[in-house]
Amino acid sequence: MAIIGLFIGSVLGFFGAALLWLALDVSFLSAVGIYFATALSFGLIPVLGNSMRSAPMLAMAPVNTAR
Repeated sequence: MAIIGLFIGSVLGFFGAALLWLALDVSFLSAVGIYFATALSFGLIPVLGNSMRSAPMLAMAPVNTAR
């Protein structure tokens, strides 16, 4: 899922960076920064979502009642 998010972020980042660089006259390095920020953030969203969902809950831990 993270690979798909990274791929979608790369595509969206490319088009966003190209639009900013060509149409809105943003510097090339700023456009590259926007590309990387978009790609990495879209790649991290599924990873963070899965890590929060699959984190073990302490309340579900087995209780040792043997004495």
